[in-house]
Amino acid sequence: MKKVYIIGVLIFVMFLVNGLSAAEGYPVFKLQFDFPGEAELDGDFSDPDSGSITGETDVEDQISLGFEYFRPYNERWEFGFGVSYHLDRNITEVTELKEHENFDEDVLEGLRDDIIIMMGMSDWNFIPVYGTAKYNFAAENKYKPYLFGHLGYNFFNIDLLNALEDTGYANNGIDEEGGLYYGLGAGVNISANTALELMYSVNNGNVEGEYTVYNNGNPTTEDFDIDIEYSKFTLALAYKF
Repeated sequence: MKKVYIIGVLIFVMFLVNGLSAAEGYPVFKLQFDFPGEAELDGDFSDPDSGSITGETDVEDQISLGFEYFRPYNERWEFGFGVSYHLDRNITEVTELKEHENFDEDVLEGLRDDIIIMMGMSDWNFIPVYGTAKYNFAAENKYKPYLFGHLGYNFFNIDLLNALEDTGYANNGIDEEGGLYYGLGAGVNISANTALELMYSVNNGNVEGEYTVYNNGNPTTEDFDIDIEYSKFTLALAYKF
């Protein structure tokens, strides 16, 4: 499934470059470094020993690739759209975990370990597709600063199959859904075609499915539904064609 996403994004970018190069705008390619971020989890489990939980986790740093297309509206404002592909990343630590229902600390510790094993061993990423607006400040030299914002939808992909098997569970099916994406940032032009940007962004996704636990050889099927909110700062090198 991940290869299909990559191929789809590349085809989309090719069509944008070929179809819009003659328009009154310009394309931008971005090489992005995502600083270590945070993922907030809000999950529901059919297992009465788990119930509903919320948690906060640390996410490793990683690289993203971006493409945008802008058309100037006037001397200050520019509007466009873009797509970004996050390279696979993982959760590194569960920093906070608490239950909605009352159960003991031993169960929480077991859930903490399971989340680290499942999410930490699972490759996951987002692919935001968004509209964007940019406001350019007046400047008398080439170092022109600007502000920008993103708002759109991001696709979400996570590979839980191997992680579930490694934790002793049997995977009965996983469904992923994307969600709202938004970001705010600032940039500065360092040459006629190159800019540096710093952005704060939030990606939302959901994963749900079933897994089977074997206790003394007896199988028990459980459901889970987890919302994920991933936030981070990103430093980007943007090149305008």
